[in-house]
Amino acid sequence: PVNFEADQWIKEAKEDGIRYFVITSKHHDGFALWDSQVSDFNSMHTPFKRDILAELVAACKKYGMKYGFYYSHWQDWEDPNGALPYWMPKRSDADFEKYWQGKSLPQVKELLQKFDPDLLWFDTWDEETHITEKRRDELIALVRANSKKCLINGRISFLNPGENIDFLEMHDNQYPDKILSKPWQTPATMTKSWAWHAHDFNWKSSCEMLGYLVNNTSKGGNYLLNIGPKPDGSFPAAAIRRLREMGGWLYANGEAVYGAKPVPLAVGEGIFLTQKEENGNSYLYISISNPSGKIDLPIDAKRIGSCEVLETGQPVPYREVKGATHIELPKEVFPITSLIVLKAKLTGKIPEGGSL
Repeated sequence: PVNFEADQWIKEAKEDGIRYFVITSKHHDGFALWDSQVSDFNSMHTPFKRDILAELVAACKKYGMKYGFYYSHWQDWEDPNGALPYWMPKRSDADFEKYWQGKSLPQVKELLQKFDPDLLWFDTWDEETHITEKRRDELIALVRANSKKCLINGRISFLNPGENIDFLEMHDNQYPDKILSKPWQTPATMTKSWAWHAHDFNWKSSCEMLGYLVNNTSKGGNYLLNIGPKPDGSFPAAAIRRLREMGGWLYANGEAVYGAKPVPLAVGEGIFLTQKEENGNSYLYISISNPSGKIDLPIDAKRIGSCEVLETGQPVPYREVKGATHIELPKEVFPITSLIVLKAKLTGKIPEGGSL
């Protein structure tokens, strides 16, 4: 990856409104992107001879970016005892234990002690694995013993994550339709592929991906959007264009996303509600995907003191109709974007539990 520059990656992410960064430290192939003392199968033992994680962590600290690592703790195709894909012979549990104690746990400990990450992203899915409850809890205990801040995701053991994880991890490109009991996150792709694929031209539009973002925010979830770097270590131009378009939208409308909480209220399709308390005031944010001009919210209109387009401050008329709030969008908003956000100042505080 001769064109890899950690500073460029993180600076781009920061400018595009991204708040935390996760890099694949070791995938199923077993290759580590840092100077691991546990296994020589790493980036330092190549012609590149650079510790990629160390450079990225330094850049994250420079730009104030939270950072974490994906680590494949279950499969490892290089280690003679690591788990293999489902179409290959299964390792015995005794063999896997050798990998578990000899590579997986030591490398996780190494990541924690060397880089002090904000989160670790472990990877299993809904099939039988070698990650028993005992091994799951052993790995969680290792993380807790070596870090007071590192978050653990639910795919440490997808079928049985237990109660000691910090957030649930959805299936790839899965978007729940309701608020979940724990904090959660969707890992998502820009195309159909995770890694760079020269012939995958199925690029999602920035507006489609922003729709996933506001959907997740309105249900208490995060959006972990993947970028597959090119073989030379640079980001694809198509990815950068979409990141910058999304960053531009967030520059104008991020108030409805960053720090905003979900609203437990059923609304129409393509409408996403978030709320926030700020400077003693309560605000409701109404994100509207592909707006048609009129919307009705099952909210008492007396609860709304004012309403405006978040991006421009243009007043938006509203009135009570049959106990609901009827809003008619000004004609000027339609050229702005196909994802419009309204900001309504509420009268009084948001009740406990967030219900309006």
